[in-house]
Amino acid sequence: NPTHLSKANAYLKRYESFESRQFYLDSAFKYLQISENNFTSYIQYYYLKNDIKGLVNFVMSNDVDSSKYSQSDLAMAYSRMGEVFASQNMNTQAELYFKISVDLMPFVIDYKIKYGSFLLNINKKTIASSVFHEALKLNPTIKEVHLNLGYIDILNREYEMADRRLKQAIVLDPDYILAYENLVLSAQMQNKNILMKFYLKKILEIAPGHKANQILEKL
Repeated sequence: NPTHLSKANAYLKRYESFESRQFYLDSAFKYLQISENNFTSYIQYYYLKNDIKGLVNFVMSNDVDSSKYSQSDLAMAYSRMGEVFASQNMNTQAELYFKISVDLMPFVIDYKIKYGSFLLNINKKTIASSVFHEALKLNPTIKEVHLNLGYIDILNREYEMADRRLKQAIVLDPDYILAYENLVLSAQMQNKNILMKFYLKKILEIAPGHKANQILEKL
């Protein structure tokens, strides 16, 4: 017989993977309320419902017994907790949750990218750099990793290295506007106006409605 928890999880999976119907979330909640060992499932429920307050309150008022859950479920829950707490500027908790998710599943690049991006946003670029370098070792073909390392190089005024990394991101995705935007930033910080114009025009080839138009007009 399926347990209350397995029924709740089936509804959550259906909502997340197939069709976002409110009925599935409501049904999941009904079964979650009468289930046990449901911490990670509740996180999934609040996250999918986009109920930020509900998720924060749930985390603050419930302890998690890690031995009751798989590492992959825990890692996803902690990464999502990090995301939600970061959105509320609760950065101390967010940093801890992101780090736990990475420690639980060290070979999942997605968690490293989220953790590294968060660290960059709170100006911890040295730790962010080491997280992105770990991701790079795992898989050198992820464009977001090259993008973020390139951005850190710009912040460190290491423009040649930044350009190499950003161009590598573009090799991986020729229409990667974020990489071109960072190349514009790099050129701007070096007062290379001709190069700036070149990259702005590249952006407009990909996205004609991009704000690069206004920047070009002022140059």
